[in-house]
Amino acid sequence: MGLFDKKTCAVCGGQSGVIVGLFGADLAGGAYLCPGCRNKCTPGNLNFKNMTLDDVKANMAIADANKKKGSTEFRSTRKIQTGAFRDRPFLDIDENHGWFMNTADNDGWVYSLDDIYFYGPEFETAKLELGQSFHLDTYNYPELSKCPEGIRITAAKLKILMVENELGVSQLSIDLLSGSSADENAVRGACAAIHDFAEAVKAYKTNRKK
Repeated sequence: MGLFDKKTCAVCGGQSGVIVGLFGADLAGGAYLCPGCRNKCTPGNLNFKNMTLDDVKANMAIADANKKKGSTEFRSTRKIQTGAFRDRPFLDIDENHGWFMNTADNDGWVYSLDDIYFYGPEFETAKLELGQSFHLDTYNYPELSKCPEGIRITAAKLKILMVENELGVSQLSIDLLSGSSADENAVRGACAAIHDFAEAVKAYKTNRKK
């Protein structure tokens, strides 16, 4: 194959030039997957070089079924919101099915609450500058540790770890606030949102055991 030859996708038959082709994937046996078809696969880290064309088609079917589940079957029963005024939804939960969606990134994938084995906050901090004050009372949020004196929180994420699942996603790291919005009210909103998510997961798993 020459330097400027186009690659033909083994799934859709479309052709990709040399630059666009770099965003596709080479499959086992020499077949090629174009960027558009690659984006129709599940979001986990797939080792395309070890996947056959049949493997890819099976994976695309799983991805398509998951997207349809999100658009036709998912029914929100609880929204987890953050922000200084609790006005930013970042997780949508369907407690009846035991599903949740990452609405912060609007990725459209449906994840299972049953797959979660760990969740918790990740904070970025900085020392207070002269004249600054920062007090964070986490008394109502036992999952969180108190912000030490002389330190302010500049960013917060919710980290979710999951067991092996059909989407191949082992973890989510969802931004709750960044340095530009990390005032005390916004930080409290992030802490409350993490607490709300923890309570929702606990309630769901407790009800499952009954």
